[in-house]
Amino acid sequence: MGKAFKTGDTITLYFGDTLRELLSKPLRKRSIYFVDCEVVSIEGDTITVLSKMKNIQDKPPYKVMGLCVKKDDQHILPEGVLEELRDIDKDQLVDFASERGYDVKEFKAALKPFRKDRKKD
Repeated sequence: MGKAFKTGDTITLYFGDTLRELLSKPLRKRSIYFVDCEVVSIEGDTITVLSKMKNIQDKPPYKVMGLCVKKDDQHILPEGVLEELRDIDKDQLVDFASERGYDVKEFKAALKPFRKDRKKD
């Protein structure tokens, strides 16, 4: 996305498509798609993030302790983007998902809890 991330920033990762298998099974079963993460280190174009979310057993929601993603990874949603997606119309939502190479149907389904009482998809 071209953003200059710094240690301590909060980003949201969309665990759809290929990233889905990295989530722990309890979260996959609960249909968790968006996980807030804190940037803990930056090396070149690679950022390492740790989840800010804890599950019931106080374990991280991934199968691994931290995730490394490229700064331009399309699964990174900077702070505030979920709120913006909550209010856009259906065509804009489809465009947003298509531009990032997401499965549009899955992305719309993942956003339903955030768009509740806002927009009809």
